[in-house]
Amino acid sequence: MKGVMMEKKKQITLIISLVAIVAVVIILFLVFIIFPSQNNARLNPNERIPTDSFARAIDSNNSANCDTLTDKESVERCKTYFAIEELNPDLCSTLSDANLEIVCFNKIAAASNDDAPCKKIPALEEQDKCSLRINIDGLSESICSQLNTIESKDYCFLKIKDCNKLSQQEMILRCSEEFK
Repeated sequence: MKGVMMEKKKQITLIISLVAIVAVVIILFLVFIIFPSQNNARLNPNERIPTDSFARAIDSNNSANCDTLTDKESVERCKTYFAIEELNPDLCSTLSDANLEIVCFNKIAAASNDDAPCKKIPALEEQDKCSLRINIDGLSESICSQLNTIESKDYCFLKIKDCNKLSQQEMILRCSEEFK
């Protein structure tokens, strides 16, 4: 008799556990699938699910629709998306976030394998970094000479093993030690 009672208790416990698991799955489904817009407010602002207006602006395939968005962050993200998608560095120039602008120009330069967008970056050091990344496999004296900062030029000349063009004493010593 006790064995039968124990078996029934195990069955009841198993049924209750299964019901609880199903209930949790249903709740998670409702929270994350059926009502996602309500979760949007609880997420970190940098991890927000794009709003319908943001999605519509992107789906429109028209960068002018970015300006219809109400918050500045969405406008910037939208313009960056179109600039990269269309390989349009002029759109990068319209961005007010300097870091986003640099990323935008770098991505267009990388996607087009052309350093022309790099030259539009306002910060000279960032311009050089972009140009060096794009041309790293084809560096030449001409490319090195066009760079803006002494540090970038020296790095470039060191990469092509042209010790005679270096400006900084530490780079001259490094070059002469490495390439004797």
